[in-house]
Amino acid sequence: MVFVALAWRSALRRDFAHHRRHALRAWLLVNGVWFLRIGMVPAGITMKVMGLGKEYGQIAFLAVSWLSWTLPIVVLQAYLWAERSASIRGQAAVAVLLMACAACTALGSAAAIAFMWLPRL
Repeated sequence: MVFVALAWRSALRRDFAHHRRHALRAWLLVNGVWFLRIGMVPAGITMKVMGLGKEYGQIAFLAVSWLSWTLPIVVLQAYLWAERSASIRGQAAVAVLLMACAACTALGSAAAIAFMWLPRL
């Protein structure tokens, strides 16, 4: 709600550069539930491959819950930094990071569909 209020205030002041940044942050935080869903499947698969029992389920859920809102904000901050940066290497590194995040989102979405929703149809 803080970023929504900041975006609104920036828009009222016609400061659209700050409005955009705050609106992007708010949008990512609102979508945290989606990031949580696409993060739980890989976490569960990783725990199973590592041979960890169900007692680690709560720890994995807490970690994925925390990462579902912090990781997107960190990636957005890197993007916003690269957007203003003159460093070509920094921009390239952030571009690679964004491509990796897009691939992980696509894979996580496919896994969520395959393991969470299709079995229930």
